[in-house]
Amino acid sequence: MSSPIATHCVHVLSSSKRELTVTGPMLAYSDPAYAASLREFGTPRLLPASGGWLLERAVPSSNDRDAMGCYPLFSAPHWDGLPDDLRALAPELVSLVLVTDPFGDVSASMLEGVPGVRLVPWKDHFVIDVQQPLATIGDQGQRRNARRAARSLQIEVADDPMQYVDDWVQLYSNLSARFGLTGLRAMSPTALAEQLQLSGAQLIVARQEGIVVAAHVYLQRDDVAYLHLVGVTDEAYRLQAAAGLTACAVEFFSARAQWLSLGAGAGATASDEDGLSVFKRRWATHTRPTWLLSAVLDAPRYERLSVNVSTGYFPAYRANELATG
Repeated sequence: MSSPIATHCVHVLSSSKRELTVTGPMLAYSDPAYAASLREFGTPRLLPASGGWLLERAVPSSNDRDAMGCYPLFSAPHWDGLPDDLRALAPELVSLVLVTDPFGDVSASMLEGVPGVRLVPWKDHFVIDVQQPLATIGDQGQRRNARRAARSLQIEVADDPMQYVDDWVQLYSNLSARFGLTGLRAMSPTALAEQLQLSGAQLIVARQEGIVVAAHVYLQRDDVAYLHLVGVTDEAYRLQAAAGLTACAVEFFSARAQWLSLGAGAGATASDEDGLSVFKRRWATHTRPTWLLSAVLDAPRYERLSVNVSTGYFPAYRANELATG
């Protein structure tokens, strides 16, 4: 059996044919530069014990402040420091909400005794062990779709992602408009461009007759490469570009990582039957859980802000906002 996309996944190198290089530590969602790219949505704040980053925000119509984890995941180099960080935030901030990295070392027992903290299961993420034989990754249908994509598209790992920044911003803007994404999910052109410059960021593009019609951005931390964002045109959907791009990523990262994290399904609860979940499941070798961590850091202020609000959303006083990613 051949690999999922065989030689159709190419590395676009400069004229010197140098190998792809990485400058600086690869930190993905725990990179201070990643938090800085989201500064339009909150003030980046370092948690000193864990090394993770939050976005601190003003609470509308009040003098209060709260915080959220960076979208889409909160990641930290030193998870065992998180309890001390949470204690230190109270009562300066009203509340905190974040979604944990599926490869993070966090548990309910770790957070026992931290006042106001609640940890509940969130969405499972689909992951690929790229050290398995490449020809066994992805079901037969997805490998067939990847080969179909390779016949119609040139699929490339960009040596210089910034060469494609305008294409990438346009692709993601089109996707945001199509699905009605707002706030953090929509990202801004500035954020999208800055994220391409992170150490360990990789851009995989699909071109049709020289025009970029689909792209995936990956951020790597240690031995995990996370599928960060995707952009795709209607024509690329028809040509199975997602399968081709995923197969290319499997091949590329098999020499650079242990795990490829494809993320979760669509929506807040990610039904097992939604199309995105089905697609990712057909590629995944494993699943890993994420957790929704919510913390009431100042109970009196939280109650005052949430008075007359009845909702399962957290924080309740932001019930009409997109807060958790």
